[in-house]
Amino acid sequence: MEELAVPRSQEQFAAYIVRFFEEYDELSRQTTTGNRKDPGPIPSELIFDLLEADRYEEAWQLIALLVDAAPTDEALGFIAAADLEELICYSVPPDLVLHEIIERARVDAKLRRALGLMYWDGARPWFRSEVKALGIETC
Repeated sequence: MEELAVPRSQEQFAAYIVRFFEEYDELSRQTTTGNRKDPGPIPSELIFDLLEADRYEEAWQLIALLVDAAPTDEALGFIAAADLEELICYSVPPDLVLHEIIERARVDAKLRRALGLMYWDGARPWFRSEVKALGIETC
């Protein structure tokens, strides 16, 4: 298995996500007896770098791609607990980004599932209320 190259554009990131999940699936089947190979930087590391640089819109776009590409509920839960939660609860994105998330959640069942899987400590009260109004349980 070759190391994944770090993407430079949104299109490359989308392809990277697909390959990452393919290799993640393969890695999860391998034993932990030393046969495991590090696939390189995980998508979350790239997203956290964007959040640290206050590039919230780009981070949200990449998180949306991750949600779309998540092949299993386990993978979706990982994205919710890591990337989505970091953006919503621990970063300070502009309200515009949060409104984009709500608008997409209105029509995207997979995003609604992801929002229901994350912990909500630190989320802005108005945003949490909007999400609850969509019928999503927040814990």
